[in-house]
Amino acid sequence: MNYWINHCEKPRKRPEHLKWDVFISYRSLDRVWAIALYDMLTQVGYSVFMDQFVLVAGQGLASQLGRNLEKSASGVLIWSQNTADSRWVENELNLMSSRKNNSADSQFPFFFVVASLDGKEPPGLLGGDLYIDFKEYPDGPMGSDLIRLTCGLQGNPLNPEAVKQIID
Repeated sequence: MNYWINHCEKPRKRPEHLKWDVFISYRSLDRVWAIALYDMLTQVGYSVFMDQFVLVAGQGLASQLGRNLEKSASGVLIWSQNTADSRWVENELNLMSSRKNNSADSQFPFFFVVASLDGKEPPGLLGGDLYIDFKEYPDGPMGSDLIRLTCGLQGNPLNPEAVKQIID
């Protein structure tokens, strides 16, 4: 049933100063979908930061999120109508955009993907950021769109052979 997982991009070999292959940003109202994404990415071999599995209560939410985002090689921002009024998620979008811009010329650039759950785009989404609409997957990411997401986390184009096998 999940044969397409075999076609997903594996994580890049990250430098020692990074702890996570991917940081998942989401609003608690979208937690079920975020957990499904976490499960898919860990099956592919990613080390995934998701706040509910890592953060320590009472040690400063904002500072812990910021430190872990800085220790991440890439990010996924889950966006939906639930997210539109979240300052936390908007701040994480700004941090991811800043990381992407500041690392663009480095040997190990930061990449992130916007995963929309309902076709909504975050305000100010800049051209060149990978945006994937997952509204057809209410239970979590699957199929060729998950492959696109993992390619985006690497800054790689789609593997045409893998996509052809999935679509055919």
